[in-house]
Amino acid sequence: MRKTGAALTVLLLLLSTGCTALAKSAKIVAIAVETIGADPFFELPIPEKPITPGPDGGLRPGDTPGLYGGSLRKQTCDKALLTRFLTDPKNLAKATAWAAVRRIPVKGIRDYIRKLTPVILRNDTLVRNHGFADGVSTAMDALLQAGIGVLADDQGQPVVKCNCGNPLAEPQATLDDIQPDIIVQPEWSLRFEKRKATRVKPSKSRRIRAFSLLNVDTGKGIRRPAGSEGRDDMELPSAAPAILGRWQSGEPASVVEVTVTGENAYSGVLADDLTITDDCTVSAGTRTWTVEGRDPDYTGSLYFIDIDTFEPQNPVPARWRVIDQNRITMCATVLGQEQCVDLTRA
Repeated sequence: MRKTGAALTVLLLLLSTGCTALAKSAKIVAIAVETIGADPFFELPIPEKPITPGPDGGLRPGDTPGLYGGSLRKQTCDKALLTRFLTDPKNLAKATAWAAVRRIPVKGIRDYIRKLTPVILRNDTLVRNHGFADGVSTAMDALLQAGIGVLADDQGQPVVKCNCGNPLAEPQATLDDIQPDIIVQPEWSLRFEKRKATRVKPSKSRRIRAFSLLNVDTGKGIRRPAGSEGRDDMELPSAAPAILGRWQSGEPASVVEVTVTGENAYSGVLADDLTITDDCTVSAGTRTWTVEGRDPDYTGSLYFIDIDTFEPQNPVPARWRVIDQNRITMCATVLGQEQCVDLTRA
């Protein structure tokens, strides 16, 4: 019988395709970076920029390290201006509606805002957005684009959209309800991946004392004390990239050695000879991965050998996600479909 396939079947376990349930219909609006949105409490143009979403989506605790981003010592939200606006007697109607969403007394607004922490959404995030129109509050589930600045409470929940002051709450819709066609901005629509959309749940701890953020400018870690606005940020020391070392997958097992080739650039080669068939052995030192990025998200190419011809093939797009120090997930686009496999440290 003629052999079919490629050594990709050794280096990457191809996953079978399952059925996908149809998403339920729900009313969700998509709000892009630098967009005020409907029915703002007030307007405060704050510089924002779209960012590439983090690798992990889904329902995530508010104290997850790297869930949110920051920009070291740069103001991404003006708590003082928000406080002055809501405590101005001329804005009592708005203050009353705002406080009702957050379930606090109007007289407690100043102290409540003081304890909030400005952060940047690293993933497209589902929330319930509250506005104010015709003297009353309005409410609509919204998908906020990655890069939008919000204020987070001490449970890690996003509770205020910075550039309009709108109070946020947990959405009524689910992540499954999100339909890509709600996004009208071409650039956002092209790069949107539903699996990376996030919904935040309260943190596992009683109270977050310091947020572990990812610097969206440098990719390094930031420790931001809860309630502070950037002046007390501490940049965390850089650790060795988790992608380095030896990784094992496949049957028979193949071991790939990953080393540094440049700034945020890495190469993976076979650590040992890999026998695919009696007639085909791939020699140790053969390049199999070309990788770029920073923890926990990497992209690049996967190289393989066609076991019909034993000839090297053109590389295919691939990405790697660091799960922890001993596990990564590698995904490659094969015949137009992304297929993934877990690798363990050898």
